[in-house]
Formats: sequence, C-alpha cells, structure tokens
Amino acid sequence: MQKSFFILLVLFLLSACNKIHENFLWYRSFGNGEALFVNAAGDTGIVSGGIVSDKPYLVFLNGNHEKLFEYHPDLSGFFTSAISCAEGVITAGCIEGKLYLCLVDYTGNPLWDSVLNTSFTIGKVILCKKGEEEFLAIASRTCDSVAGGNYGIKFITFGKEGSVISSDSVIFNSFYSVNDAATDNSGNIYLAVTKTGTGSKKKATVAMYDTYYRGIWEIDLYNNPQFEASALSVTTDNSGNVYVSGYTEYPETSGTYRNAFVASVTSSGVIRWKKYLEYKNEASSLVFDDKTQLFVLNKNCLIINLINKDDGSISGILRTFAACDVSFDKASGNDIMPAYGNSIVTAGTKNDMFYIVARSPEDLSPI
Repeated sequence: MQKSFFILLVLFLLSACNKIHENFLWYRSFGNGEALFVNAAGDTGIVSGGIVSDKPYLVFLNGNHEKLFEYHPDLSGFFTSAISCAEGVITAGCIEGKLYLCLVDYTGNPLWDSVLNTSFTIGKVILCKKGEEEFLAIASRTCDSVAGGNYGIKFITFGKEGSVISSDSVIFNSFYSVNDAATDNSGNIYLAVTKTGTGSKKKATVAMYDTYYRGIWEIDLYNNPQFEASALSVTTDNSGNVYVSGYTEYPETSGTYRNAFVASVTSSGVIRWKKYLEYKNEASSLVFDDKTQLFVLNKNCLIINLINKDDGSISGILRTFAACDVSFDKASGNDIMPAYGNSIVTAGTKNDMFYIVARSPEDLSPI
C-alpha cells in the first residue's frame, strides 16, 4: 500500500512539474494544426489563420472572442496572412507551392480566389494595405530550408475584386527568403530577409524597396560566417525608423542554440541599435500598440518583451505561462497584435493545436 502511494505521489509531482500554468485573459483552440498569423478586423474583431488538419484554415472571432465564421477549403497548403475590408477578409497563402489569394465574406463564403504562378516555389505570402481599394501581396520561398531551385520576390498590387493592378519579380542566384513586410506612410516597403552569406550560412538582413518595387538599400544585421541568423519580422514607427526581430546562433558544448534578437535601423538603412533577448529562442514577431509601446514575441513559450524603442532596452516581460520550459513544453507563438480591451493576442500552437491566446500588457512578470 505504501509503495503504491509513493508511486502515485511521484507521478503526480512529475505531472505538476511538466504542466504549463496559464496566465492569460482568454484562449481559443481550433483543431490539430498551427496559427501562423493574427490580425485585427474592424474595431473589435480578430482574424487568424494557418493550417488545420493539413489544410488552409481561417477563423474570424467577434468582440466576445466567439467564432463568427471559418474558411477551411479542401486544398493542400496553408494561409500566411489576412487583411479585413468592407466586403470581408482577404487572405493569402501557399497552395501546392503557388501563390493563393482569396476574398471570404463575413459568412465564410469565398467571393473570389486566384492561384498565381511564379518562377520559384512560394513558401510565404505577406499582405499589406495600400489604400481602401488596393492591397499588396509579397511572396517568396520559406526560410526554413535552403533547398535548390530559383529564389526571388514576387510583388503584386491588386484590387479588392481580385484584379491585378501591377506586379514585378526580383530573382536571386542564391537562397533569399522574405519572412515579413511592412510599409510606411510614403508607400515604401521594408522586408525582413533571410539569405545565404559566406560559407552558405543564413544571415539576417533588412531591405527597403520603393513603391515601384525597386531595391533602395539592404543591410545585414548579423552575418557571422560561423553561425546562422534569420530576420523574421519587421515593422515601422511614425518617425521613419524600422524595427526587425529574429534569431542568431550561439555555441554550446552540444552544438548551437538560437538566441532571439531585436534591432532598429533608420529609414536610410543606418543601424541604430541591436539587442539580444531570450536564450534558446527566436523573436518571431514584433508590433507597436497605439501607445507606441513596442512588443516583441519570443516564439518558444510565448514570452513577450516590452522594448524601449530608443535604445532596445527591455522595460518589461509578459509571460503567457507562469511555468514553461522552452526545451520541453509544446507551446510556441508565430505572431502578435494589440487588440481592443487592452490586450495582446498571440497566434501559434500549443500541444499541436491551432491556438490563439490573449493576455493583459499590464500584467508584467519579473525581469
């Protein structure tokens, strides 16, 4: 009897140590898969998408965080971006390596869709708003692998009815991947880029293109030939500065680990500052709220850093889970956004499920 009690006690303690303790306002889960992005829709809505059951998935939540509609077509691929408009939600993604665009109305019915061919395989598509009637899609290969074939960027400006207004392609001779894009008030385009450098190691880069898709400048943020680095997210502020997040590598006795970073450059491509964040992690997304506070998401365990935009110093930390080990616990975040009701919403995966979670930006953890 005592032996059985001892075994049960050990099992209980192991389970307690392995548990992720929640510290959030609300969460939603929508099946086996992964939420790759999240975005605001109107004043109180939220749209998120990615992949569920190996098919593209898009979900719209109303102001009460309830599912208003979902779009889950019987296609092979995933959604990587979405923007709301008066008619519905425009979503973009990759279908069998091709660029896919679609407008879904607010009942979940597709109004139009389009599959566009490029000279290179598409792994990610980012949408930016150019006006009330025009949108910009930027497509490239994924940064996850350096496979053979062509590499490039596809720029497409299109109307809300799906017609292509202008487009152009930039082709590269070696690996080149755009992981995120942002625009400024003048319509200039800023790209978070991963490309190969010396010794075929990946390096983190930020690039600027003008409204005519012409390259203006490109700056390497981390290019140590012994270690890899990747730029994963980019945004701008109202002063013309650009902010980039991603990861670098650092050596350990057993090999290398990833180290999250955030950096800032001016609109002319001059580096302002660079800072390391969480170890054994990568900074997968960053965003400003309406109070000009910069939030940076560390992918593993959904750890959010509050960053001083003037020097990159950490002013606060938001831990979505009170207890989470980045080496073992299956919780990761891909994208963040500020939402109504004074909350920060993260899209990702938890225990292999499509996962959206919100927490208060004022509920700070010890630094």
